[in-house]
Amino acid sequence: MWAKKPLSTFSAYALTFSLVLFELFTEVSGLHLVANMENGVLSYSSDEPSIGPPLMVLVVSLVLLVASIIIWIKQKWKWFFAGSLAMIIGSAVSLPIDSGAITNFFELGLITSLLGTAIFQSKNITKNSP
Repeated sequence: MWAKKPLSTFSAYALTFSLVLFELFTEVSGLHLVANMENGVLSYSSDEPSIGPPLMVLVVSLVLLVASIIIWIKQKWKWFFAGSLAMIIGSAVSLPIDSGAITNFFELGLITSLLGTAIFQSKNITKNSP
């Protein structure tokens, strides 16, 4: 299987390390936080607007989407894809709801689809092992 090859493992680690460094240098370095109160909840955000789209989030979303498509094709499990796609659409589309908490709902859906996928795969491994 191609995912178990050393080049695949190295590529995954290299991509992760690159994204972490990118975020450190572009978002965290020089970060100044300000307190915000929204609906009685305290949160902190940058006092400067973000420059461009969140590259790390886009790359991770793309990787999850590609992985979910592979799992759907090879294992006939569509729920990881559904969770990934819902997260991408939910983050991209501006909904007429006066709260940023709606994104948390889509994140919960993605996490639920990841958990369901892990359970599905562990049952298949147990069922197919000698």
